[in-house]
Amino acid sequence: PIYRFAYTIPDSHSGYNAPRHHLLKYRKSGTKALYREIVGPLRTPRLMVEAIVEGKTDVGPLDSFAYALLCRHWPDVAGRTRVIASTDVVPIPAFMASAGTSPETVKRLADTLVTFGDDPEQAELRADLCILGFARVKETEYQITEDWAQAAETRGLAEIA
Repeated sequence: PIYRFAYTIPDSHSGYNAPRHHLLKYRKSGTKALYREIVGPLRTPRLMVEAIVEGKTDVGPLDSFAYALLCRHWPDVAGRTRVIASTDVVPIPAFMASAGTSPETVKRLADTLVTFGDDPEQAELRADLCILGFARVKETEYQITEDWAQAAETRGLAEIA
């Protein structure tokens, strides 16, 4: 192996689990390492981009939403990177509320977020946030992240190597 691979944190789906799942197809029987060096944890998308631009790593994962934000708001640095591959698509992280939050409050918050994409007064904010709007999701839609983690661990890729 000749390349260095960076990750954000092991508990991150986009910064660890999704690329680990993506790398399964390149893992050959008996292969111990795909990369010369593993760099991390880098903790944030910004630190990942800095590591790539500064030559501290050759490749590393970024959530597409974080990358869109960095390209919009930090184009002089993010523009010095390029996308070389994409993982399979999964739902973007959900908004969470504490278990003690009343169902009425949760409904009001969810209803407000869902209408955000249609509010013409929020167009500039949506552009700055790089979002079109929000959608209602079901908890079961996130099972794929756990399935990917189990598949990687079953195939001997508990850690990116």
